[in-house]
Amino acid sequence: MQMRKLGKLLRCHHTGKRHGMHWRLMQLLYRVARHFPSQRLEIVAGYRDPRVATQKGVSSSYHTKGRAVDLRVPGVKNDELRDYLRTFKKVGVGYYPNSTHVHLDVREDRSAYWVDHSGPGEPADYDPPEPPPHATR
Repeated sequence: MQMRKLGKLLRCHHTGKRHGMHWRLMQLLYRVARHFPSQRLEIVAGYRDPRVATQKGVSSSYHTKGRAVDLRVPGVKNDELRDYLRTFKKVGVGYYPNSTHVHLDVREDRSAYWVDHSGPGEPADYDPPEPPPHATR
């Protein structure tokens, strides 16, 4: 029953399609919830239908594979959430200082980190890439 509710929560909000989410991503979301125990997690985006991702210009998005979420924790600053997410190994963390969420994805090889200064609906405006302190090479 809980997985069905989670699948509905993480469905593509553009099409309503559901997709299985990676087990490790679910574990990390649980860890985030435990780290900020008096707060709730708000999922801005989970699974994204590949057609929607292509329209947005990111056809290779981890969202299309059920391996990514955009989230926020009300009452917690995004830079604090970002810093906590960066302590995880083999993840991608995207920080959007002009938006309301932080991106988290699970990876197989090493971690990645980026900052996108664009606002909602604007083209991406990335800082030069910066490897996180815990990245494996």
